[in-house]
Amino acid sequence: MANELYSTIGADPKSDAATLRKSYFRALREHTAENDPVGHQEVRAAWEVLSDEEKRRDYDRLQVGGGAVDAAMKAGLALMESEDYEEAARQFKRAAALSPDHLPARFATARALADADDFDGAIEVLRKAAEKFPGESGVWGMLGDVCLAHVRE
Repeated sequence: MANELYSTIGADPKSDAATLRKSYFRALREHTAENDPVGHQEVRAAWEVLSDEEKRRDYDRLQVGGGAVDAAMKAGLALMESEDYEEAARQFKRAAALSPDHLPARFATARALADADDFDGAIEVLRKAAEKFPGESGVWGMLGDVCLAHVRE
């Protein structure tokens, strides 16, 4: 379910930090550890993600399109496990298209393309990622890994 963490604490995804905090404490009062230990743990787990600005941003990116980004990423990972790298790359590309700022989708696309021996495609994905995220050192590290793997082939 999309935006599950927000619904767990009874907040809107567009809420500011202060409103989220109020919703969190309201949810804790509703789901006390004594009366509803499972619900209490779910509220606390949701708050752990939503209270951290970076974790919340990552979570929100995955919720684009009703959770379609998360679904595409999970499908891509399953396809990687079954070594269907070309279809995995398509799923990861779909996730990146739905959420252009989701860097892990771009990394996963490049990895799947490299595993499918499409090194030019992987390098192109990483080149575009480097343009979009110029300060992200992980892009350059992965680009180096792909180029090294290509040379070894």
